[in-house]
Amino acid sequence: MKKLISCLLVLIFGISCAVYLYITKPAPKIELPKKLSLKVETKSFSKGSYPATYKSTGVVKSSQHIDLKSSISGTISYVTDNFLPGHIVEKDELLIRLGDNFYKNEVAKHEAIYAQAKAAYEVEIGKQKIAKEGADVVFRATGKKPQNVSLMMREPQLQHAKSELQKAKSQLDIAKQDLADVEIKSPFNAMVINRNVNTASVIDKNTLLAELVGVDQYWVEVLVPQDVMPWVTPKDKKILATIHPDDPKRSIQGYVLKVILALDELTRMGRVIIAVDDPLKLKEIDNWKRSNNMLQQTMLLMLNDYVNIELQGKDIANVIKLPIDYLRPNNTVWLFVSGKLVIKEVNIVFKDSEYVYIKTGLNPTDKVIITDIGMPVESMHLEDITSAEA
Repeated sequence: MKKLISCLLVLIFGISCAVYLYITKPAPKIELPKKLSLKVETKSFSKGSYPATYKSTGVVKSSQHIDLKSSISGTISYVTDNFLPGHIVEKDELLIRLGDNFYKNEVAKHEAIYAQAKAAYEVEIGKQKIAKEGADVVFRATGKKPQNVSLMMREPQLQHAKSELQKAKSQLDIAKQDLADVEIKSPFNAMVINRNVNTASVIDKNTLLAELVGVDQYWVEVLVPQDVMPWVTPKDKKILATIHPDDPKRSIQGYVLKVILALDELTRMGRVIIAVDDPLKLKEIDNWKRSNNMLQQTMLLMLNDYVNIELQGKDIANVIKLPIDYLRPNNTVWLFVSGKLVIKEVNIVFKDSEYVYIKTGLNPTDKVIITDIGMPVESMHLEDITSAEA
């Protein structure tokens, strides 16, 4: 019995102690959770004026190209040594000469015909003077004008003689031109691409003698989006173009010659013609020849070569030049404003492969977020670590 009472007393004491400790324990401190902030970097961009730059590719073509043919028939009696594929020939340089005996005889024959026609015409003029004097005698004797005055004055005979003289003159001019055409010359400064004839070849008007391309100027046709065309259309200043034939370290300068106001049927883009003067640097070669200092000339442009083009268009005034990586979907930018994210729409006036040019919607004092945010939400809390590091 005593053991039972002792156990009850210990149990009551333990319960009493537990109740006392529970009643007298201190109240826990309640702390609000801290706001979570995403760390970002920011950057500001100033306004300025920048050239509208557009990069593309094109194929090199010559501004002049002809299939050389003769205007007469004959046998080739002479071919110049420079008339070889790859050689450069100058304007009016003799390339081919045809045998000229036949054409000399034709000139002599038509000179004789012309001399006869001229003499007949002069004789008829003399007969007309005599006829006029006869008509005057009849008029003074009768006081009346004779009938058929035009016949009496030999006007039809004079008109016929005049026509024969003009016909003879025309035929003589043709014969002289044919004689001159036995010498076939280069119509412009050109490079010989192909030559199809040799000495003793018999040719006619349909014979293809050679293929020539002009070397004074090459063209590169570039496809340009419609919204870019106004910026690369020459008006008050020349639009320059930098052409890279094979690598960025080698380049040659050109300029926009013409904007074609017709869209390409496949791409629906505009077309721009880039001109390069003296593309083979022939003037430099001539200078080297005169100074006896021939150097190894690197061919900058080759026909039918694919080249990279960079157009330096008109200046875009009073805009912010923003790297295209910082432009967000739907033409927006992310701004850091008082510790929060602000998504701002901007007005873009020009865009190239690296930058966008913003007219309105972004100010130089704005802090543009340059850090990628996985799930951007308007007004989400941010921490600018750019200023902290500064």
